[in-house]
Amino acid sequence: FIKQLMHDVTERVKEKQDFFKKSNRVRVNVGYDTPPSFKLKRSLDSIFTCDDVHKDLYKDIKNFINNEELYRKLNYPYSYSALLHGVPGSGKSSTILAIASELNYEICYINLSKISLETLQKRLRPDYGMTNRIFVFEDIDALTTGFATTRKDKKQQSETDSAIDRLVELGGISLSDL
Repeated sequence: FIKQLMHDVTERVKEKQDFFKKSNRVRVNVGYDTPPSFKLKRSLDSIFTCDDVHKDLYKDIKNFINNEELYRKLNYPYSYSALLHGVPGSGKSSTILAIASELNYEICYINLSKISLETLQKRLRPDYGMTNRIFVFEDIDALTTGFATTRKDKKQQSETDSAIDRLVELGGISLSDL
């Protein structure tokens, strides 16, 4: 009975993954305890960034994915990270959605200012039957402090310090945890 159950579950997961690979939607997770939502896929050609940076990023990611064996052979950690920055509306989220669409990956948003280290570890743990995922760490700037040089900077510094103090009180994480 257990063998049959495991076989049925495995087949159902494969069917679900195949459906989303063929569908026009990207699965999006915003929380560990909340059900996923779905966004319409987006083409890389529908994104406009300065110097087509999004296309270079996609090529770099594809190169990384296609060379897993090389990383393992050289004993390098097989993980890829990219830092997207810019003013609101500059195409960061659209680029992530387009790349996830092209790769048939799931997007997992993680708000670092509202998560504990334990919950982060749960979110990053590979789950049985999960598709490949792109993790989007939001509010990473909330985990850092800068040096105050002017009166305005000092005010921002004290606001940042109190936000970090609240984060620590709530069992939050720091950049060193990441």
